[in-house]
Amino acid sequence: MAVAIPTEILNLFYSNPMQFANQMGLYALLSIIPLIIIYLLRPRPLKIKIPSLMFLMDIEKKKRLNIFRKFLKDPLFFIQLLVLLLISFAIAEPFIMSNEEVGGGHTVMILDASASMQADGKFGRAVDEAKKFLSSRNTVILAESVPIIVMKEAPSGSTQDALGKLKAKATTADLSSAILTGRRMLPEGGRMVVFSDFSSWSGDSPEVARKLAEANGINVEFITISGRTDNIGIVSGWFESNGDYKIIARNFNKDPETVNIGVTTNGRSVLSTTLNLKAGSSEYLAISDLQPGKTEIKLETDDALAADNTAYVLIPDSIKREVLYVT
Repeated sequence: MAVAIPTEILNLFYSNPMQFANQMGLYALLSIIPLIIIYLLRPRPLKIKIPSLMFLMDIEKKKRLNIFRKFLKDPLFFIQLLVLLLISFAIAEPFIMSNEEVGGGHTVMILDASASMQADGKFGRAVDEAKKFLSSRNTVILAESVPIIVMKEAPSGSTQDALGKLKAKATTADLSSAILTGRRMLPEGGRMVVFSDFSSWSGDSPEVARKLAEANGINVEFITISGRTDNIGIVSGWFESNGDYKIIARNFNKDPETVNIGVTTNGRSVLSTTLNLKAGSSEYLAISDLQPGKTEIKLETDDALAADNTAYVLIPDSIKREVLYVT
């Protein structure tokens, strides 16, 4: 009856040839040679019926032809041969190198979902890269201001479907917290892959969290998603006590920039000015006498990230109401 050998086992042996930790132990295989010689030279009684003297030479020929058939009729020879082979290989210490995933094939994928990943289609490329790292069990974490676990130990099929539905948001990314969250998902070790442009982040440095995860036996890999990085944006805004609205515009580029700013209220232009921003610096702009309605503050620049070029201020209309005051 034929025995089917699994394809995985055959592929393992084909792709990972056997090696020996103690190659000198292979010399023990030479002990097989004396065993064969002993069995060849050992005299054995042979009963032959000779009907006539004329058949003597024919019998001698058959004897030489059948000399190796002794082994087939002697099970003790095969037992001794097997013992010698086992002892020889045990001394040689055979092993096979196999690239197996640590942690039972569990992969934690962390995707930077901050606003900077919206620029130049970087988040879409991050998703495409993440699909290349799918394994038997997958955990997906979105790195936002707070880490969000999208899927936990899911198979590759459902994980791939979920990755296609993710989007970056207008938020910051705490990559360090996301990595530490992923570390808790891999108590027995495994693989963690972080996809980000690494242009900016909140919280601690991702490198610090990476070293902590690697100290737990986790293989952490950073995948840099490249793209346009030029950006000038509105990073903050608030009302002052005197009623003015103040914004902060920041130049994230390595060169100084001059940017025009336009302010419209209910579709009507109320302010147009220019800010000179040094490389990596920020400037304040105060806007006075904002009227009720919708005010749009826009930086007139064509940079990589359009999400932070516009800010909105909503002021409700004043409504007079009659109030009865009883004393």
